[in-house]
Amino acid sequence: MCKPPTCHTLKDALQKTYELEEGLQDTSSKSFFLLVGLLKSVFQRVTNVASKVLDGFIYCPKIVVADGAEAITNDFSSAFSSFFERRVMCFIHFIGKIDSKLTQFFSSTLKDLIAQIRQDILQLQLCESEDIFDAALKFFFLELECLNNFLDYFSSEWTTSLKGWFEGYALGLPSTNNAIEAWNRVIKVEATMRERHNLEVFLSIAEKDMVGRWSCDRNPSDPNCVVLAEEWSSNAKTENIIKLKHGQTFHFTSLLLNQPINKSQAEARLLAKINRSWKSFDEYSDLCFVLHLHLDKINWKNSTCTCKAYLKNYICAHTVGLASRYNLVEIPPAAKTIPIGQK
Repeated sequence: MCKPPTCHTLKDALQKTYELEEGLQDTSSKSFFLLVGLLKSVFQRVTNVASKVLDGFIYCPKIVVADGAEAITNDFSSAFSSFFERRVMCFIHFIGKIDSKLTQFFSSTLKDLIAQIRQDILQLQLCESEDIFDAALKFFFLELECLNNFLDYFSSEWTTSLKGWFEGYALGLPSTNNAIEAWNRVIKVEATMRERHNLEVFLSIAEKDMVGRWSCDRNPSDPNCVVLAEEWSSNAKTENIIKLKHGQTFHFTSLLLNQPINKSQAEARLLAKINRSWKSFDEYSDLCFVLHLHLDKINWKNSTCTCKAYLKNYICAHTVGLASRYNLVEIPPAAKTIPIGQK
């Protein structure tokens, strides 16, 4: 179920070392470590590296996924100015900053308020499009209009140049650069031994220890999602899956919503989401408990869902499970016998 790498790049730099890192991530969340660079000019040659590593893949990155360091984005936009369109702000870095500011602005006695603000921000992060995000953000500000200090910080830091921390900003692409950042520890612990080597020694280490061990083939198949899909498809009640009149769009409710929804209510909720006609942030959040799946019967892998799992992983039990119900995909027996979580 792996799709080819998309036109984006994950990027990070190690502090107090020579390394600048660049890589890709496919739709099964597997990372492709392209190179470790010493100078910005090296990144300008990444097209050739990607073509060799990924068997002729034409590397024309339009989007960079990085933390808040402007130097990283400036470096990338300079090297790929003819392709670069926008920058996705790493969500893990973003939420870490938010947690720190919530502690700074509010006393420990306001735990419930802190938890509610954080939960609302997590809900915003799952917005499927920039239009939905902008509309929901207005009501988020109205809900917290009495908290001037925090809202001033949030508005100035996270709604302008570093706005790209929600899923719909670059739908279908990673919302975090953790895949590339995970290599930081590997480089320090397994290769450089946390020592700052001179350039000659470092290049020798990179050639012998890094390239030699990391440049190898892998089996991209991961049946875990299929196991969950078989379970969901078997257990989901037919009355909880409603086919709407909007093409091949299906409706079902999140397990967190403990009330049945009929077809007319599902239609109304879908239209409210499309037209962004909610009247409060709570009303928007309530709409998010009703999930919608668009089933592509020509190529079921292109099906989309509004659940958190799909927005984060580009595939979910709902898309695979419904495709299975419509006989668009056959779940292999091997996938049904592998315990969840086993690699």
